[in-house]
Order: sequence, then C-alpha cells, then structure tokens
Amino acid sequence: MLIEKLTSVFDTSILISVGFSLRTFAIILLVGFVVGIILFFWSGQKKRENLQNPLFIQTKVQGSDTQPGGEASKETTEVHSPDGKMKISMQETLIGEIASYVFLVSEISGGNNIEIFSKTLTNGRMELSKNSWSPDNKYVFLREKESEQTQYYVFRADGNAFSNGEKHIDVVSVFESKKTGAVLSDVTGWDSPTLLHLLTNAKSGEEMNYWFEIPSKALIRLASR
Repeated sequence: MLIEKLTSVFDTSILISVGFSLRTFAIILLVGFVVGIILFFWSGQKKRENLQNPLFIQTKVQGSDTQPGGEASKETTEVHSPDGKMKISMQETLIGEIASYVFLVSEISGGNNIEIFSKTLTNGRMELSKNSWSPDNKYVFLREKESEQTQYYVFRADGNAFSNGEKHIDVVSVFESKKTGAVLSDVTGWDSPTLLHLLTNAKSGEEMNYWFEIPSKALIRLASR
C-alpha cells in the first residue's frame, strides 16, 4: 500500500515537472520568436534609412607645403552610393583664393579608381551633394558655385563620355535652352535612376518642379500644389 502511494506521488511529480518544463520551453520559444521578429523589422528599417541617407564623410588635412600665394590647405569629401558599394571623392586644394578640385569615383574598398573631372577656380567653390549618386550608381552630379551663380554638372560614373561625345551635361545651360520662363534655383537629387529633381522659380513668383531626364535631357514639368 505504501509502495503504491509513493509510486503515485512520484508519477505525479514527474508529470508536474514535465508539464512545467514544456510550458517553460514554450515560453522561451515564444519570447525568442517575438525578439526575432523585432530584430528583423529593426534591421530592415536601418537598411532603408541607410539607403535614404547616403554616407557623407569629410576629412580635412592642413598642408605644410608652401606654394606661391600662400600655404596650401587640403580637404577631401566623400559621398557613398545608397547601396554602399561605390563612392565619389572630392579632393580640394586651397591656396589663397585659388581652389583646385579633383573628383574620383571608386569602389568603397578603393579599387577601380577613376578620375572623372578636375577644375581650378578663382573666387569659386565646388561641392558634392548627399544625393550626388543616382540609385543605380551610373551617374553623379556636382555643384559649382561662383559669385552668385550655381552650375550643376552630371557625369557618367564610369568616366566615359555620353553618346554625343560630351564629357558631362551642363544642367543650367540645357534648362535655359528650353525657354520655360523660369529660373533654376536648385537640384535636390535623384527621383529615379535617370530623373534629377529641379526646383525653379517663375517670373510670377510661383515655384515649379521639373524632372530632368538623363541622358536625353528631356524636361518634364511636375504638377504644382
């Protein structure tokens, strides 16, 4: 009789222990699943943020060499493509009021380094935009600011000329040739692999938006609000 009771108690404790272990295991699985879902969506959100906000890096190195006109100041600015595979580097050398620029396109690792443009300006500056890269890494655009005028140039990222032999597309010159009656005020970046977004001001004061198609140079007016 005693043995039967002890056996019954032992069996019951085993069942309770097994049931508790199964519940604990199920809870651990559920918690792990929830944490996995949260990490999945968080990593996806971070990836989307990285695509929308290309890396913009700026380093400044003061040169110790003295050139005619004063000491040279050197600065390098990089913009990474949205997918993180390519970068464009702007090497700027300032000597007094003279600024010399060299633009290089390469892989993030530094391979396949291609010089796409170089220029020297007096009383002017060139700039990269955070949106310099087209989404497919085929084109880049640069700004040139001199006096009160800003120019925008589009280049092929592989360093080759366009089909008509042009090394780059001068956005302002093409826009003015379209006789829209508006003045180009800014280029904000790429809306697609071939469409640059232009902001303009009409003589009436109305702000108008256009798409500038690369490489056809077609101009498409967008609906205003």
